Amino acid sequence: MDINYFASAYLAHATLKAWTTPAPKDASAKAIDTSVPRHFLITSSVVAFCGVAGYGAYAPAKSAIRSLVDTLRSELNLYNGARQHGRGAAAAYPEIKIHCVLPGSVLSPGFAHEQTLKHPVTAVLEEGDPAQTPDVAAEVALRRLEKGGYIVTTQALGDLMRLGALGGSPRNGLLGIRDTIGSWIVSTAWLFISPDMENKVFKWGKKNGVQADAKVRSDAAGH
Repeated sequence: MDINYFASAYLAHATLKAWTTPAPKDASAKAIDTSVPRHFLITSSVVAFCGVAGYGAYAPAKSAIRSLVDTLRSELNLYNGARQHGRGAAAAYPEIKIHCVLPGSVLSPGFAHEQTLKHPVTAVLEEGDPAQTPDVAAEVALRRLEKGGYIVTTQALGDLMRLGALGGSPRNGLLGIRDTIGSWIVSTAWLFISPDMENKVFKWGKKNGVQADAKVRSDAAGH
């Protein structure tokens, strides 16, 4: 929570406070360009969309980040509305937009180390999942952000996971019609995907028992 959630929350608090607080009057200060929006970006993970065995210490913080972004977006509407109507100090500042990027597996030293520690059943659930280099994930994220994306994923599997877990999050695009239709389709698919994931975990436990869990923890401690 310290690394993932609170680091994001404190940075958002400090930055957005600076962006919405009137600057001291200084004749030499450069005028703020109010025609260009300011964008604040927070990174989460696709595990915020779906519960996966083995990520109990990781996924909740990533889900909290998504909730934080949704809440900040709603609260910034107050500021942006005041700005648009020339109310108070907000009129002197640009529009503020917030975004959340949720990548999937990113190939890195940390990801490689994770493979030596994760529970085997997690590997079963992730079998066949695509992975991206950091550069590719960043390139896709930037391209989608430049198109105005709000909840931004970086690969096809993440796109589907996003559509299946939008809930009350605003949809990408002007009207969000494509996202809404996609969410209907993916929600139907979850009727089959969710039981399959549940069965994989159940069958692994049935075959290996809980003692295997203790062996995994012992092996991880050895690393």
